[in-house]
Amino acid sequence: MAAEKNSINPVKCIKCSKCVSICPIGHLDLIDGKIQESENPMHACIACGHCMSVCPTEAIVIKGYDYSEFERLPDVLPSLADFEMLLKARRSCRNYQPLPVSREHLDKIIETASTAPMAIPPHQVEILVFDTREKIEQFLPDARKILKNWIYAFGSPFIRTMMGMKMPAHQMKSIVNDIIPLTKVIVDEYEKNARDYLTYGATAMLVFHSTKYADSFEENCHIVYTYAMIAAEGLGLGSCIIGMIPPIIDQNKQMKERYGIPKDNKVCGCLILGHPRSTHNRSVPRKFKSVRWL
Repeated sequence: MAAEKNSINPVKCIKCSKCVSICPIGHLDLIDGKIQESENPMHACIACGHCMSVCPTEAIVIKGYDYSEFERLPDVLPSLADFEMLLKARRSCRNYQPLPVSREHLDKIIETASTAPMAIPPHQVEILVFDTREKIEQFLPDARKILKNWIYAFGSPFIRTMMGMKMPAHQMKSIVNDIIPLTKVIVDEYEKNARDYLTYGATAMLVFHSTKYADSFEENCHIVYTYAMIAAEGLGLGSCIIGMIPPIIDQNKQMKERYGIPKDNKVCGCLILGHPRSTHNRSVPRKFKSVRWL
């Protein structure tokens, strides 16, 4: 069972002070030959779990954690070269086979994504799982209706002017020059040719959302779906971040209710998944605009 409060077992503790050294906020101290909570910590315990991770005798337990959930790490971790090759192999996939993504693979992707370095616990990221193509197909008609509303709204000079008064100029420019033209392609290609240019025939989809009252909630979601994307690549699956789907769901009260997303949560990310129709033989180079050394 997880601990109800932080505790240090004096029988197990060998006073090695590893927990004291690793605590990032000075919450622990060696006082009179005994490990205990510091009299003057910089901050209350942030539940990072580092002290439990380094304790050789499992003497210290943090509220909400249990040693049975702490997986023992190997002495030798994969090299950077191996991991770098996995990252270089990952490409956004927009062409999928009509094959389901197994529950085993989805569970593993979600489990791996949970290891992402999110902000101070308890983590508030939530995931909505569309685990079949059929469920995605049920979502798409309403999504396309919302896209049509976008096209109508930004096609009206009056509405566009009003919206422009409520958002930064750079955001408005991006919507008018990039988002709306792409939206028209998505809608037109489906109506004329029955082509899905929103989810590209993917057979699974993960939607990431979080309460807006959590620390760094948007950043947390972004980091989590990045980890999920890398995990999918490691399992031989294709994936792609779909930036249009979060606002489609987030700005529609009925859709949020239908999918059980709390009203105070913001939908921050969407990742489509599936078995790719093709694999890449070469990595595609990408570089930063600049790197400035001081």
